[in-house]
Amino acid sequence: MSIPAPMKPQSRASAVAFGETMRLALDTLRVNKLRTFLTLLGVILSVFTLVLVMSVVAGLNRYVSEKVASLGANAVIIDRFGILTNLADFIKAQRRPPLRTDDYEYVRDHAQMPRQVGASANRSLDIRYGNEKVDGVGVTGGTPNIFELQGLTRPSA
Repeated sequence: MSIPAPMKPQSRASAVAFGETMRLALDTLRVNKLRTFLTLLGVILSVFTLVLVMSVVAGLNRYVSEKVASLGANAVIIDRFGILTNLADFIKAQRRPPLRTDDYEYVRDHAQMPRQVGASANRSLDIRYGNEKVDGVGVTGGTPNIFELQGLTRPSA
């Protein structure tokens, strides 16, 4: 049987100090149960919130990249509003004249490179059928090739 080498005085003192500190910390946690519980609850909720936000951001990034990828590398979208980042740009874009069927036909007839040209329009309308009315229904219309251009499947009749 071997006898352990004696600890240096400095390392023995630090081990005793560490043990005393741990015992004091555990006693404090035991005495202040409500504070301990609330602190743990705060940490758990903050980690949960962080994971949730990161998951939502990753999902949105994947959704946007899939939508952009479905357009293809050679797609061009002509839009009255474009990408708006502030209210001033939105107000300025509202002054632009709306795109009309004549604009679509001109692009379709005069564009040199595209294989296909399509158009679509969205509106929010009040729909009536008989005596029933539904407010704010999203209605979309488009050219016959718009499903193919947007990478969608045509609904069955």
